[in-house]
Amino acid sequence: MTDLQKDQAIYNEMLQIANEVFNNATENNENLREYMNENGGVVSINDITKAHSKVYFMIDHVTEFNEFTEEGMRTVTVDTFTCSFPPMQVFTLVKYWKSLAKVKGDITFTYEEEINREFVGSIEVRLENAANAKLLANSVANDELRPNMNNVLLEINATSGDIYFVACDGKEMAIISNSPADICKPNESTDMVFQALFSKADWKRICDYARKQKSSVCFEIYKRGGDECMETMVAVLGDMKVKSQQIGRYPNWKAVMPDFSTMRHFALADEDVQSAQKWLSKVKAYWDDDGVAVSVYKGSDTIYFDIDNATTTFRLSRPSDITLGTRLSIKRMKTKKFSGFWLPKFGGATIVDDANCDLMMVMPLVEGERTPNKEDREVVCETAMIAEMQVA
Repeated sequence: MTDLQKDQAIYNEMLQIANEVFNNATENNENLREYMNENGGVVSINDITKAHSKVYFMIDHVTEFNEFTEEGMRTVTVDTFTCSFPPMQVFTLVKYWKSLAKVKGDITFTYEEEINREFVGSIEVRLENAANAKLLANSVANDELRPNMNNVLLEINATSGDIYFVACDGKEMAIISNSPADICKPNESTDMVFQALFSKADWKRICDYARKQKSSVCFEIYKRGGDECMETMVAVLGDMKVKSQQIGRYPNWKAVMPDFSTMRHFALADEDVQSAQKWLSKVKAYWDDDGVAVSVYKGSDTIYFDIDNATTTFRLSRPSDITLGTRLSIKRMKTKKFSGFWLPKFGGATIVDDANCDLMMVMPLVEGERTPNKEDREVVCETAMIAEMQVA
């Protein structure tokens, strides 16, 4: 047996004991069962071992061990290796041997509650780019006052067949759909629509499963019960099942979709897209309201990025016939794989062409100039156009 094989065997023994301790705790601690139900039925090893972990204390409360008689000690023996330890130490030990055994992926513990709701049916959802879809987690909120916004919404319109994954923190909204053209289309009053919320951690697990298995994900749908305002859905991830959470109603996200007829689209020239992304990624921003003014000017095929006293320009795919601008958070834009912008004529949100999702809506910063040096830049453009006409 090689050292690696030995470490892997020890890790497997430790993991088996960890599961036994956890399963015993869920069987004997009602508070832990309620916690698991509220959090999708899954906790990670980090949830248990982090400082002041609620999960750790709930497990410890029903895990028998007498420190004076050492009754309840657990032992792992592999080859010439023997280790005895109190049962609650197994979670720290299994993390340690995971690295020695070179095991990849999260260690998770699950509890599957019997769902006393009417089963509606199931649907197979394919995430065309699961790695990009995982980035929706970056757009969820971290808000104690609005815990429903701290989750990814799954909305299924059974009538139209449209499926939406939505993440919003109040300042940006990211959406992935099997029908991007219908994202802004309101649901009909007669449509059969199902909604469920998945935590940020569970959304990442769903995307990781879809990416690794290169397969669709099955979502089981159960009707609302009692005073619940959303359906219960269960994502089947191989041997693991992840349940949605009941944390109140999600806002009507379709009601805030922009009117594209009041916006103008400006795409960066293909050759300049990567350069623009790279430039912005290197701009330092210390606060959320550190902004970049993104502006275009009538007659010019140049798009301006203004930061404080610095200006950088890139090319548009075509000259603009209007002067428009917005001011966006640098920190937010750093996370976007942008290639163009839908700028509003009369103020409001900007739509960013973001390769990571089907629709990215970003609210502008309130303060700061949106079209700097408007008169100078338009005059320069007009002068250049006249000069070109004279040469021709």
